Amino acid sequence: MTREAEMMQRVVSICGPLFDAVAGSTHPATSIPKSFVMALTANETGEWIIDNPQVPSRFELRVFRRLLDLQAGRGYHIGGITREEVRLFSAESLRDYATSWSLTQIMGYNVLIWPGWDLSEIQDPTRHYRATLKLLAGFCEEYGLDPTKDFVDLFTCWNAGSPHGRTFDSAYAMNGIDRMQLCG
Repeated sequence: MTREAEMMQRVVSICGPLFDAVAGSTHPATSIPKSFVMALTANETGEWIIDNPQVPSRFELRVFRRLLDLQAGRGYHIGGITREEVRLFSAESLRDYATSWSLTQIMGYNVLIWPGWDLSEIQDPTRHYRATLKLLAGFCEEYGLDPTKDFVDLFTCWNAGSPHGRTFDSAYAMNGIDRMQLCG
C-alpha cells in the first residue's frame, strides 16, 4: 500500500464517522460526496491525523495583519466581515480569528458572520464538518457549482477563495481528486 493510500485509509477510518454524523442531518450541502470531504481533510491535515482527529491549528500572519488593518479602519473587509465586527477584539482574540482550525483548517474569521456560531464550532472535531459543509454550500451557491461534480473548482475555492483563485500549492486540487479516488 502506498503512503497516500495509507493516509487516506487513516483519514477515512478516523474522520469518516465524524462526517457521517453530520451528513445524516438535513444540511443543504450533504449532496457533497464523503470522498470529497475526506480528500479535503487529507489535503489540509492528512499528515497530522495518526491516531485521532486532534490536529494543530495554523496561525496565518497575513490574515492577522488584514484583521488588524480592518480593526484600525484601514484596508477592506475580509469575507464579509466589517470593522464593526472586529473593532472591540483584543489582539489575542484577533489571533484566534486569523487561525485555521481542525480537520479542514477553517479560518476562524468565518464564524464572525455566522449567527449563533463561535470558534468552538470549528475547533471541535465532532462538530467541525458542519462548518465545512456550510462553507462548501456557500461556494456552490456563490459560484454556481454542482456539489456532485465540480470537484476541482471546490478544492480551488477551499484553498484560494474562488474557483478562479490561485492555490498555495499548484497541485492542491489535483491532489484532492487523486485522494478522492483512493476513498473508493
